[in-house]
Amino acid sequence: VGQKTKEVASKVTEKAQDLGEKTKQTVQGAWEAAKETTQKIKDTVVGKAEDVKEAVKEEAENVKRNINSKM
Repeated sequence: VGQKTKEVASKVTEKAQDLGEKTKQTVQGAWEAAKETTQKIKDTVVGKAEDVKEAVKEEAENVKRNINSKM
């Protein structure tokens, strides 16, 4: 009975380690996906902000030219 108990305990320990490793890999995969998604969102927002900034700058230049041309 003692040997059988040791074998079962060893198998349980091995399975627990396997499960722990699989869990770790899953969490790492989820973390990488979250980081990639965050970076894509950041790039999109920054890109749109740059587009808006440029549009505002162009419009300000147009207004300035119109004011100067009427003087």
